[in-house]
Amino acid sequence: MSEPTSHHPLPGQFRLTRLQLVNWGTVGGYKDIPIDPRGVLFTGHSGSGKSCLLDAYSLSLLPTYDQNFNASSDRTARGTKQASRTLVDYVRGAWSESNDENEQSEKRYLRGAKPTWSAVAATYEDGHGSVTTAVVVKWFTGTSNDVGSLNTTHLLHDDHLSLGHLDEWAQANFARNWFSKNYPGARYDSQTDYLREFSRRIGLGESNTAQSLLGKAKAMKNVGDLNQFIRTNMLDEPATGVDYLAEHDLYDLLESYQADSGATIVMVTHDLSAARYHASKVLVLNRRVHGYGSPDVVMTEECLEQAFGHRHHSHALSV
Repeated sequence: MSEPTSHHPLPGQFRLTRLQLVNWGTVGGYKDIPIDPRGVLFTGHSGSGKSCLLDAYSLSLLPTYDQNFNASSDRTARGTKQASRTLVDYVRGAWSESNDENEQSEKRYLRGAKPTWSAVAATYEDGHGSVTTAVVVKWFTGTSNDVGSLNTTHLLHDDHLSLGHLDEWAQANFARNWFSKNYPGARYDSQTDYLREFSRRIGLGESNTAQSLLGKAKAMKNVGDLNQFIRTNMLDEPATGVDYLAEHDLYDLLESYQADSGATIVMVTHDLSAARYHASKVLVLNRRVHGYGSPDVVMTEECLEQAFGHRHHSHALSV
């Protein structure tokens, strides 16, 4: 356990405090970037490396299907996941692209035609002395530029970890057992297992929604359809993924919190029984507002038929 972080804005919540890179894109060698847990601004002209840093962070945080590299300059329609940079580009260090004599795209690499490696480490602290460092290492053992030849391993370390120590591993011809010897129990070859444990350690829970939302927030220019973004990332129904008993416990907890705090709780649900029994006000929506008020006023057969187009709703109230 490390010393508590004195300037942590919310002790108990894990915040990013350090980002390290080795051979990432056109960034050669080792870079160690401190991150203020209260917030940080990356600024600079086009091409200065802002997206490069954010994409490195994506590598440690997101599953492959959400790693939308260089999303801040992605101009494709409606937030598609097509990206203008690839993982191979970053590991090999692509710096130029042009057409050859056959009009075929040809890239130039800083670390091409030889074995090479890249690594990213993101360190999180909770302000009470608990630290987790998430590490992703990528390497080519030969001259291939094919993503299928790219090797990967992941580490989760309960303290600060310097990527400078990985030089020893690279000098040992990328021996996988080096990690087991130097960081026993910290290595994950499966991205799924790595991300599951990472989420547990820093308090993201078991849902992938939080990570996906962080990935989108990283590059808001690529949100696309704002309505779809909110529905997909921010409006989970309260009882999503829980069983019947846990659902009732959840609603009891929400009702107790509301009674104690006086807070207004906004709930989105397709479950008419949840709306009837747990809401003090109900807004019935289907392309337009069909009713608003207390459940006994709006959850009538007439209102529900108008909204959803058929009769005999089991949770309609007779009037």
